[in-house]
Amino acid sequence: MKAIRILSASTVLALAMGCGSAYAAGTDTESASAKADIIQAITVSKTSDLAFGRAAIPTSAGTTTVVLSTANVQSGTADFVSTQTTSNAVFAVAGEGTYAYTPLITVTDAGLTGLTLSGMKAKCGAGADQNLTLGSATGLTGCALTAGADTVRVGGTLSISTTATAGSAKTVGTIQVVVSYN
Repeated sequence: MKAIRILSASTVLALAMGCGSAYAAGTDTESASAKADIIQAITVSKTSDLAFGRAAIPTSAGTTTVVLSTANVQSGTADFVSTQTTSNAVFAVAGEGTYAYTPLITVTDAGLTGLTLSGMKAKCGAGADQNLTLGSATGLTGCALTAGADTVRVGGTLSISTTATAGSAKTVGTIQVVVSYN
């Protein structure tokens, strides 16, 4: 005959605890933090417009030119007026520390009769001039903030033909600068 054993409640509890301990030893738990480095937003603001100065309409066929380099040096074949004010388009860029950034520059010609923009150039900081494509967004390379600041300069050529009309402060084009961190 078979013997039936009856286990006491304390024996059943001890067996159950033993099984629970064996199961718990096969698992592990770990956690991680969610972190973010928050930096200052990059911004751009216009300091000055591109001003070619004062030049007379040519009296004979052809065109005259006003060239304003990014170093703010004016040259060309135009008959300049002695009391002229010239300046590059200048944009101040501000942001975080020494981060690299890319300015996207779009120069659009206004399409005024007898006045045409060409040969547009830009540079950031003390870098070299870089050619811009008129009517298209062009990204400058090698730009970086120094102590959270930098400057973008834009210059170019204005051609004046005999069909131009006289008038002060004509808007011959627009310059848009969009900046972003690399």
